[in-house]
Amino acid sequence: MEIYICFIRDNRKGTDFTTVSRAFAGQHLQVKTDMARKHPAPDYTMLTTLTLSEMEATMKDIKRWCGITASMSKQPPMLRTA
Repeated sequence: MEIYICFIRDNRKGTDFTTVSRAFAGQHLQVKTDMARKHPAPDYTMLTTLTLSEMEATMKDIKRWCGITASMSKQPPMLRTA
């Protein structure tokens, strides 16, 4: 079983939130469909669904995106935000 993280927009409040679910591997569409039933349109928009392992891999690799690490090291210390 996998842990799935669903990203959802509350169109009434204008905020985004996450919820979690368990399902077998490769069931992204099914999980997203199930969550859309619990949080129906037009009040909610299903943004995306990731497994916990996909999210962890993204977090590990995020510093490589767009050269964030290199660009941050060139800034004066008082301007660094991460």
